[in-house]
Amino acid sequence: MQIEQEVYTLFVLKYKVDVISFEEDFVRFIHKNGHAKQALVKFYTEQFDRIIVSYKQSLPKDQYYSYIITSFYKLFIKFLNNQGIESSKYLKALRRFERNNPEIIIDEASNHSYPVLLNKQYNLSTNYGRRKAREQAFYNYQNGSPEYRSEYKNIEAITWVILIFIAFTITLLKIACK
Repeated sequence: MQIEQEVYTLFVLKYKVDVISFEEDFVRFIHKNGHAKQALVKFYTEQFDRIIVSYKQSLPKDQYYSYIITSFYKLFIKFLNNQGIESSKYLKALRRFERNNPEIIIDEASNHSYPVLLNKQYNLSTNYGRRKAREQAFYNYQNGSPEYRSEYKNIEAITWVILIFIAFTITLLKIACK
């Protein structure tokens, strides 16, 4: 028994189901229930329900979760409408899903994507190694997150305090020795 191209496209290419198991399920279902339109509708809805449950469990609950599940519902509703099949059950399920799972909006300021910092080791005994290490440090500072920069500013401030303390101590020792 051959699966219609529209059904194949929807389930295999869009929903990414396993081709072999989908075809085996289809053949098994047709042998058990026949090739009537009502039986096919039952097969489509059972497969879709199984797919949606699987995706709801396996997808990470990030900013794309609602979009993906909603898109799957809309594709299936469009497919049912094209086949002349009642889709009100899935329209209600889509509305319920949208009501219960609002889209997660990520604040761009708090989730700014910074480039990956370089961390390659160079031989500091050579001019080339010192130059590349200096360039890498400059790149990392320029492209780092604000936390990364503040960490280095704190280290710089502590270093200056230590240097000033050492210079002050040496000056006092010189004055005391005279």
